[in-house]
Amino acid sequence: MKSRSIVLLLLFSAFASHWACSNSSSEEREAVQQNLEETGEAMQDVLQKEKKDLSKDLSEARDRLDARLKALEEKLAKAQTNAKAEIEAEIERLKTMREQMNDQLTQLGEKTQENWEAVKKEVNAMIDQVKMSLEKSI
Repeated sequence: MKSRSIVLLLLFSAFASHWACSNSSSEEREAVQQNLEETGEAMQDVLQKEKKDLSKDLSEARDRLDARLKALEEKLAKAQTNAKAEIEAEIERLKTMREQMNDQLTQLGEKTQENWEAVKKEVNAMIDQVKMSLEKSI
């Protein structure tokens, strides 16, 4: 939410500068153009920081998932025949989730400002899903 406020503030600043430019001198227009460029750079900086933070959160969730998979594989090796099917099913479910996380992580760098809010929501939902799955896991 904080980043959304920053982006809105930056956009408002850019719009106000552009509007003021329409009846301004050449020097004022240059100042406005510089302000617009700085606003764009600031928006990119915010986006890059959020991508980095979200990537870190997703990687940490994947690491926890990997640890759980390793523990389940060790449990499977020691399990009785009747418990193996349940453990194998859980391992497959978690591996599928891990593949989805890897896809999200790979695609994260390609996302743009236009679709960023939806991407954050999707990735955070994935992280929450992993947390819940790990809590429920065998």
